[in-house]
Amino acid sequence: MNSKKAFSLIETIIATGILSITVFWIYKLIWENNKIVANSNNFLTQNLVYENAAECLKWEDFDWKKFIDFWNDLKSCNIWNTEKTTTIDNIDYTISANSVKLNWKIVFWKIKVDSSVTWPGEEKTFKQ
Repeated sequence: MNSKKAFSLIETIIATGILSITVFWIYKLIWENNKIVANSNNFLTQNLVYENAAECLKWEDFDWKKFIDFWNDLKSCNIWNTEKTTTIDNIDYTISANSVKLNWKIVFWKIKVDSSVTWPGEEKTFKQ
């Protein structure tokens, strides 16, 4: 009578397959989570740029379209008539502002921040 207690080859192959599939799905969940966190950080940066762009436009004379280029400290800026990009965390952002003059005193700026790695930027309105 042969009473050795051990796993057969088929049981070992099935257990290895189940373990491999489980490890793959756990790795995939971690990778997707990291991707979502990175996209959220990029989206947060994109939304914070709106406030800085509005500050740059506070004293600007209205014109039809302006492009904003921030310095390295993200507090100082240049305003251009041609398209410029600002690099923040190795991501290029294009910051544009269109002015709409309501009357001789009130100017509304429609600011848009775009990047190739973030979700499309929405236009936010700023009153001067």
